Amino acid sequence: MESKVVLKEKNPHDKANFLSKIFLWWSFKLFKRGYKTGLTIEDLWQARSVDQSGPLGDRLEEAWEREVERSRKNNTKPSLSRAIVSSFWLEYMTSGILVGVLFIVVWPLIPYTLALFIKYFSSEKTPESYRNAHIHNFLLNFFSILSALLMNHTNLSQACVGMRVRIASCSLVYRKILKLNRVGISKTDSGQVINLMSNDVNRFDIAAPLLSILWVMPIVVPVVCYLVWQHIGYATLAALAVIVIQTVTVQVYLSNRQGILRGKIARRTDERVKVMSELVNGVQVIKMYAWEKPFEKLVDKLRKIEIKFILRTSFIKGFSTALSVFTERFILYAAVVTFVVTGGEISSDITFSLVQYYNLMQLACNILFPMALAFLAESRVSIRRLEEFLALDESEGDDPKIASFNANSLLNGMDSEKENSNNRVKPTGLVISNATASWQPNPIVHTLRNITLNFQPGEFIGVAGLVGSGKSSFLQLILGELRPSKGTVSLGGSRVSYASQEPWLFVATIKQNILFGLPYDRLKYKKVVTACALLRDFEQLPAGDSTMVGERGISLSGGQRARIGLARACYRNADIYLLDDPLSAVDTHVGKHIVSECVMGLLRHSTRILVTHQLHHLKQADRVVILHNGEVETCGTFEEVSKCPLFKELEHEEQSPDDSANPQILRKRTLSVQSRLSASTTAESPLDEEVEPSESDELMEKGREITRLHSQLNT
Repeated sequence: MESKVVLKEKNPHDKANFLSKIFLWWSFKLFKRGYKTGLTIEDLWQARSVDQSGPLGDRLEEAWEREVERSRKNNTKPSLSRAIVSSFWLEYMTSGILVGVLFIVVWPLIPYTLALFIKYFSSEKTPESYRNAHIHNFLLNFFSILSALLMNHTNLSQACVGMRVRIASCSLVYRKILKLNRVGISKTDSGQVINLMSNDVNRFDIAAPLLSILWVMPIVVPVVCYLVWQHIGYATLAALAVIVIQTVTVQVYLSNRQGILRGKIARRTDERVKVMSELVNGVQVIKMYAWEKPFEKLVDKLRKIEIKFILRTSFIKGFSTALSVFTERFILYAAVVTFVVTGGEISSDITFSLVQYYNLMQLACNILFPMALAFLAESRVSIRRLEEFLALDESEGDDPKIASFNANSLLNGMDSEKENSNNRVKPTGLVISNATASWQPNPIVHTLRNITLNFQPGEFIGVAGLVGSGKSSFLQLILGELRPSKGTVSLGGSRVSYASQEPWLFVATIKQNILFGLPYDRLKYKKVVTACALLRDFEQLPAGDSTMVGERGISLSGGQRARIGLARACYRNADIYLLDDPLSAVDTHVGKHIVSECVMGLLRHSTRILVTHQLHHLKQADRVVILHNGEVETCGTFEEVSKCPLFKELEHEEQSPDDSANPQILRKRTLSVQSRLSASTTAESPLDEEVEPSESDELMEKGREITRLHSQLNT
């Protein structure tokens, strides 16, 4: 799918010269524009090629696959940390070198040259000392300017590394979601995925600028201690003792506690987000039954539990910050007092240089090093959670038990649509031979048992059965989502298109939901929406097929969502169309239109497998398959299967059209916020391309709302 926001301006960093990159002049244009007129989405630049999510995700995915393969050979757990390091070691090393030069070389030289410069004013004035003072002054200013440049480039480099790791991790999680099978999906939930993508991966952004401190700090301490020793001798040990006691004894313990609490917070956040997602999706039912108060108490209880651990973490962070501020003065006090007590003579060059030296040691040892340990502990928790998610069961690309099955069989992208049909082998039909399958390993009873069927190209197959008989699982077996433990499934080189029982719609226009990334063919699009009875709905919607669809299609009725999902499947060029009960959410006359115009009309040259509870729609089917408890009860023409006793039971449960006027036995329909009429029409209606609504206004807002917001919160 294409991004809804298209950035047209190239990134100026790619064409910037050496000086522009050194002094960051290439970025001034954006700041100037923001200062004068404010920034919009269109003012931003395109991402650099090294920052694109596709290549970054490919790098991390390849490293993760190698790590998984290595763990299988060694019978160990795969490590995401090792995969990240093997993918981004060069970026980490480059930023680490900059940090090392800044902390080990440049910053210690600033107080060193400062002491030499100040010493000139307290010593005898000679031409040589005057010349040396100018040299020291020049070096002091040079190192100060160099430290500013290095610090900015170091922060930028480390932020870019953290951003790339975060983007690559998000891409890896997204790709994993697309490969999860039903067993893997059952072991996770939307709340966990949202928390992983929003909170856990952000730890890489936070931890990246501080990881280099873990190896820089042990080098900075002896370097600075040696320079301090030249001024105060043994008094250096007193200050060093204070630093070691605080860093090793206090800060390490607090960092470990912070990491433990981070794991507990993540689990509580997962649970809260999961409950909130369920509440948002079911808010209509909650409002209808007036369950607001009970669920409000439930959310409040979950939030209080989460806040309890967040409060503990905040206390630890606050105590660490306060301790670091106090330590700066105490270290200098301990060093100076010890130096004076041991007979040393204090002077201005010693005092001012000591302040700078101990500021550097305090920054490295008592501020950045504890923060690095804390964020490292939090990142390890996030990595462990990501590893657990990446270890979930997924659908395998190729299975010897599913002959002629590969990713291209289910590919709905542009490449499959552009494929020349003359170069393809003619499909030989769908063959299922003695297939047995189950969603769980080693089940007591298999979901499907001894399924043997042979469907010829172009046949219309109806599938019926009682609730829980395995109809949807039968389609999942054909899709390859459900792997057979015994028997084989052969697609015969056919391409498959699937309309799910619960249609999935994303936040975009109706047209974009139907096209789903494919190129727009006006004639084909019109045929599809006409066959799926969507023309009348387009006339009634405010912007026609350019109407924005809410999250999961919340602004549409159940029938509209079902027909949009059906239209998406029909727009694909496929040899086999799997239709999982698309008629359950539509009216009777709309269902007749879909069967006659879509199943028997638009798709008449392809194999159609229709799952439905409305048996009267199967009279035109070439064959009807009746499933019962995961087995094929009978298979034949409609007249043949109608003699089966189970068919009588199904016919008894089916609601006849004559009873639809009785409000007491009306079939339950899916609720929606803005229900629309689901009637159909075959009248001609223009489907001209309209300007699609933009979402840029929803992505940003500007102005001063602080005062009004505070007044609202206080009332």
